[in-house]
Amino acid sequence: MKIKILGTRANIKLHDYEHELFTGILIDDLILIDIGEKLFLENNPKLILITHYHPDHAYFIKDHSILKLPCPIYGPEKNKFVPESRILKEAITWQNYHIIPIATLHSLKVKSQGYIIENEDKRIFFSSDIAWIKKENLKTLARLDLIITEASHIKKGGFIFRNKNNEIYGHMGIPDTIKMFRNHTDKIVFIHLGSWFLRDINSGISKIKQLEDKNLNLEIATDGKEYFV
Repeated sequence: MKIKILGTRANIKLHDYEHELFTGILIDDLILIDIGEKLFLENNPKLILITHYHPDHAYFIKDHSILKLPCPIYGPEKNKFVPESRILKEAITWQNYHIIPIATLHSLKVKSQGYIIENEDKRIFFSSDIAWIKKENLKTLARLDLIITEASHIKKGGFIFRNKNNEIYGHMGIPDTIKMFRNHTDKIVFIHLGSWFLRDINSGISKIKQLEDKNLNLEIATDGKEYFV
């Protein structure tokens, strides 16, 4: 599979020429996961998956566009700006791909999920923004060739909250994300880069690479970067 990272900037004002665009991932020039920028649709995807309806993952939320597409679009819930969207709760097969939604915890206001994409003997997972993934859902990940996840916060503990009902929301810290995922893969690619990273990119790269070891390769993507599995 070819995975093209279309956008790597979190929902922040800071940006850089290599980290200009909001979230989007294109798989084999066919499957688009998240539409942080309208221009991502110029890739003419044949299938669209939305992880959650926040504007840096679904541009039309911010400008209130009604999205009409010539291809199927799936997400964790319905949204008024995409009237033709379908809710994806169970695994589906599309062309030669097996797509498995993985429920995640991130926001109290919108539902969220990541996606495992399988093709032949290759498996990748895009978590999108996460505060946590329940253990029963983590089991579904099994062994993966690549995980793509967020890098909003570098500190251990991240930016996590609980409401009065003890419901968790926010963003995991990178050390916690690594701990969660390291038994499922030997390669993690970070996108959705936060202010901590864009204030000093060289320092940010160094901080992430210091968390790497001989059993785990950590990559920091740039807009337009391609990976092959």
